[in-house]
Amino acid sequence: MDSIISIPSRRQVSKTSTTSSSPDLLHERSPYLYHPSLLPLRFSSSFRHLLQCQAHLTTSSLLRHPFAASRLLKLSSSLAPLSHTLLLFSHLPSPPHLCSFNILLKSFSLSPSPHLAVSFFSSMLRSGLIPDTFTFPPLAVSCARSASQTDAEVVHAQAIRRGADSVVIVCNSLIHAYAACGLVGHARVMFDEMAVRNVVSWNSLVDGYVKVGDLRSARCVFDRMPERDVVSWNIMITGCLKCRCPEAGLELFREMERVGVLSDVATMISIATACGRLGLIRYGRSVHGYFVRSFREKSNLIFETTLVNMYSKCKRVDVARKVFDRIAEKNLVSWNTMILGHCIHACAQDGLALFDEMVQIGEEDSEVKPDETTFVGILLGCSRAGLLDEGRRYFRRDDKHTWSQTHICTLLVHGESIRESRYGSRSGGGVDEHAGGHRVTSVEYFAWFMSFSWGHRIS
Repeated sequence: MDSIISIPSRRQVSKTSTTSSSPDLLHERSPYLYHPSLLPLRFSSSFRHLLQCQAHLTTSSLLRHPFAASRLLKLSSSLAPLSHTLLLFSHLPSPPHLCSFNILLKSFSLSPSPHLAVSFFSSMLRSGLIPDTFTFPPLAVSCARSASQTDAEVVHAQAIRRGADSVVIVCNSLIHAYAACGLVGHARVMFDEMAVRNVVSWNSLVDGYVKVGDLRSARCVFDRMPERDVVSWNIMITGCLKCRCPEAGLELFREMERVGVLSDVATMISIATACGRLGLIRYGRSVHGYFVRSFREKSNLIFETTLVNMYSKCKRVDVARKVFDRIAEKNLVSWNTMILGHCIHACAQDGLALFDEMVQIGEEDSEVKPDETTFVGILLGCSRAGLLDEGRRYFRRDDKHTWSQTHICTLLVHGESIRESRYGSRSGGGVDEHAGGHRVTSVEYFAWFMSFSWGHRIS
């Protein structure tokens, strides 16, 4: 990190760099608050606008003021790649204000490389800057995203050393970090030592127990909560689904309605998932209707994809297809969900036709190109319908994935079990082949053909 970012030495750091980096404090002290050159920063919404603002602030010498620099850096963190934000930071006049460091830490925590935040924090300490209460939450988020137990303990130790371990927001973020790293015992100790707790503190601990699959402890903490918000209920409902207890999740949802807590989109996603697992089509329809009435002007891709999955599992693939067709911007998960719905729960030919449509769109949009899950659905549909020639053709098209023998056998057995439940016999609905006078069913022939003819593709 030192080679990428130029950090001033201890002697260069001014006293103002050790003060609180609260945006409100900077806001009140800045003589440039209403400067016309800073107004575009409030309305910039693209990378092009960012570059224009950056050029203007540089030529007007406003970039030398900590407030202007931090505002530009914050805008860059939301509109530009991390590499550009790092480059901008390295060209800020020395010494950078602590607020600029904190903004960059937050950028690291939300980037694909969150583990770099702790390295940058170490460089910041070596430069002589003293962290404040705004420094530790993004560090804790970075530890949670990278699931680094060592980094979480290092950040906690630094918070204790700086006297920030008594601040509620810092404690909450550290509880979340420990829970995400699987150290729920550490999270519980920290929670018990807190003098003041809020609903986020309780939610973080409940979520920690849910993450490790300890639903009983999560429910005990949940029942002790002095107050609950919709996030509290969502965590518990999601925990029930994770622990394969969808009935308990629905019961929690009913209790949530009885106490008057309003649902949000996350609640609807969890309940629709539970309905799909239990095959409760009427309940699922009511959830769908509630969403339409409550969020009329909002389109949520995750919820719509969940509805496709729910209706498919409830054997209403026709309704699932209508929901799918109404999705404005489909992603790979949406396509895979609908293809699997056709191939497993309805007509495999419809799934194959949808796959061909997906391939055509994928030629223009790389985000929806078929992956291994797509081909699992296609091969399962071919196995289920006895479409051996089509199965061979699609399998040969998938030249990017290596299939294990266990994966192939599981796929074939599942396809055969579906055919048995539908046709009542192993040979029904398939194309028959003969080998050495022995009558071989389509699925058996499919397995034989894949094991021997395509052995170089199977690991």
